Amino acid sequence: MRIAELRDEISKTVFSLHRSGFSTAARRLIRACSLLDKLDPSRALEPSAQASLRELLSMIRKCSNEDMCSEIASKIYRIVMFIYLESTGKMRCVVRARKLFYLGASLGLPLVALYGTGPLPIMVMFFTLIVTYFQVVKLTRLGLAAVYTISTLILFFDALTLRYSLYALSTPKEITEVARALGVGSEVAIAITILLLLIASISTLCLLYTITTFIRLREVLL
Repeated sequence: MRIAELRDEISKTVFSLHRSGFSTAARRLIRACSLLDKLDPSRALEPSAQASLRELLSMIRKCSNEDMCSEIASKIYRIVMFIYLESTGKMRCVVRARKLFYLGASLGLPLVALYGTGPLPIMVMFFTLIVTYFQVVKLTRLGLAAVYTISTLILFFDALTLRYSLYALSTPKEITEVARALGVGSEVAIAITILLLLIASISTLCLLYTITTFIRLREVLL
C-alpha cells in the first residue's frame, strides 16, 4: 500500500463515519488525511504499518459504537502521525527532544532539593518520570502533559539556581558565607557554585529545547 492508496481508503472511511453520525472519529481521520497530503503519494508503507492500518480500517468500518470508533480513529491517527514524522525526518528531532528531556530532568531534580522542598515533591516528580516513560515514548497526551508540567517546575528551580549562582560568584561576601556554611575553603565554595551554575544551565537548555520542539510540532502531536 502506498500513501495515495491509504489516503483514499481513509477518505472513504471518513465519508462512511459522517453518514453514521460519528463526527469525532471522522474529524480525527480528516486530520490523518491532512498529514498524508504533505507526504509523497508514491511512498510505500512499511509492511507492519500497512498490516495494522488495514486491520484498523476494517474494524472501524464495522464498528457501530461511537466511543469505540473514536478510539480506533485515534489509533489510526497515531500510526499516520509516526509515518509523517519518520517520512519528514522530524522523528529525529522528537527523539532528541525526548532524550534531552530526561537528561534535563535528571540534572534538575537534585537542584529542587537545594531549596528545602522536602523529599515528597522530588519523589512525586521522579515517580511521574518513571510511570509516564512509555507515554512520553508513544507521544500520548498524558506523556506530553507530563513533559510540560515537569519541565516547567524544574525550569523554575533552574532559574533560581542560576540567579543565586551568578549573584554568589559576583559577591565575595556571599562566597565567604557559602564556605562557612559548608565548612570548606573559598576555592571549594567557588567550585561548587560554578558546578551548580553549569548543572542549572545544561538542565535549562535541555528542557527549553524539548518544550520548543514539542510546541513546534503541537499540531501534529496533539
